[in-house]
Amino acid sequence: HMHWWEYISFVPSHDDTSSSSVAASIHQLMNSLPVLIGGFMCHFNILPVHNELQDPSPKRVNRVFSTSIRCAAILYLFLGFVGSMYGNCTESGKIDGNVLLSFPEDDTLLMLGRGCLSLTIAFALPLFVAPAKDVVLRALEIYCDWRERRLSTKQEEDGDAIIEVGGGKGDGEYG
Repeated sequence: HMHWWEYISFVPSHDDTSSSSVAASIHQLMNSLPVLIGGFMCHFNILPVHNELQDPSPKRVNRVFSTSIRCAAILYLFLGFVGSMYGNCTESGKIDGNVLLSFPEDDTLLMLGRGCLSLTIAFALPLFVAPAKDVVLRALEIYCDWRERRLSTKQEEDGDAIIEVGGGKGDGEYG
């Protein structure tokens, strides 16, 4: 009988010896890319959340974000622990990095879970894209305003220089 902490693996293993290590690492990267994108796509939502808070004092904003980060960390740790313990239920004692690959392809419950996951991702995409679009458009607006101010200032400076160069005695004679 093993202790519970002996079942936890902190380093994922890759047992595919038939392919080259570069191809295997590219394959692993492509498999993990959706997780990375999903994990980092929500960061630009901080400003809209900040704007929606009543009385967004620094202390209150800090408390809201700290609480959400702690809740997410606890959830991820719990799910990771449960996922690592699932390895005890398999014949080999190991699970794939993607736990969905550990189940048979024709499992009806698994197909329902995959379908629900796909729908969740598909319907969540507009929630990610709309704030990103707003941030990009706001940045472009700020840039265009800055550029317009810069050009108008430069035109004013050029206009003053022309007046100074051509501003002789004002009698219309050259030279």
